[in-house]
Amino acid sequence: MKYAHYDETDNKLLGWYDDKIHTSIPTPNFEVSDSEWEAAINTNANTVSPVAKTVFYKAPVVPITDLIAAKIQDIKIEAKARIEAIIPQDIQLRTLSRGLLLTKKIVDGLATTEEIAEAQVIEDVETLQLQPIRDASGLIEIEVSELTDPKLVADFDIINNPLWP
Repeated sequence: MKYAHYDETDNKLLGWYDDKIHTSIPTPNFEVSDSEWEAAINTNANTVSPVAKTVFYKAPVVPITDLIAAKIQDIKIEAKARIEAIIPQDIQLRTLSRGLLLTKKIVDGLATTEEIAEAQVIEDVETLQLQPIRDASGLIEIEVSELTDPKLVADFDIINNPLWP
């Protein structure tokens, strides 16, 4: 016969024992048939009902703070993808480097008219195209962090959020 060994405090299934294999079977436990054992294995059973002597799957409870943290990470990933759709990361790095050089030349009074215009274009892209995405990301993160129902967090639609520019 097979036995389900469990924790009395939370009814968590701790393991399976077969008296044909094991000489010692820990307690608490209860007997299960081969078909009950096979069904439990196939359904990833992890919990027992010691009174009914049944084994079943119980979905783990994930704290809402963990759900929110994961959703916020997804928001950041979406914001990054939206930004990179406008300017790929390698170009962002080159533009940042160029922008810093131009800013230094402007501050030192050494920039040409063309360089000043180029610096303005870089600033406009940042201000008019990229910053609105960053701002929306921050607002969407606040929106998610204020949710109190795990289902609402799980179902929160990041991609189609109306706050995105």
